[in-house]
Amino acid sequence: ARYSNGSTGSANDGNWMPMLDTLGMKKSTSDAFWPVEVYGGKLVCVPLRGGKDHPDATRRPVTTTLSLRIPLATALSVKSGPLEEGSVRATFALNQDKVLSDYLVSQGDANEDEIEEEYAQKCNQVDKVTLKLFGSVVQSGKVERGYDLVQRLHSEKS
Repeated sequence: ARYSNGSTGSANDGNWMPMLDTLGMKKSTSDAFWPVEVYGGKLVCVPLRGGKDHPDATRRPVTTTLSLRIPLATALSVKSGPLEEGSVRATFALNQDKVLSDYLVSQGDANEDEIEEEYAQKCNQVDKVTLKLFGSVVQSGKVERGYDLVQRLHSEKS
């Protein structure tokens, strides 16, 4: 997925962010996945076995769905892994939404006050996820990591 840095001027603005880690899904090192579509937050793809580069065009390929999961370093406990991914996903979505909202306001297609109110509500939702992760990290004794998470918070109330 492409993560924009807030500018809508150039195709080079922003960074790419991996959204799927297939390493644990492969049965052998030569296995691969041919993407078909993203549907309902899952990747629909054709598994390619035996070192194939593409599906056989003469047969209808069997598809499978893979849940999108951001590959993260697993230095934290297994308990906080899903919370960490949820926090990263929520922050990613919030930032993308902010870029789109700012663009709509600049084009006159949206009311700035309504957009700011919606953004504040979304920030509170993202902060709730981050605070859950913060609690988990502090319980495990990772104070430095907790400090890093506090800096992710958007609202002063959080």
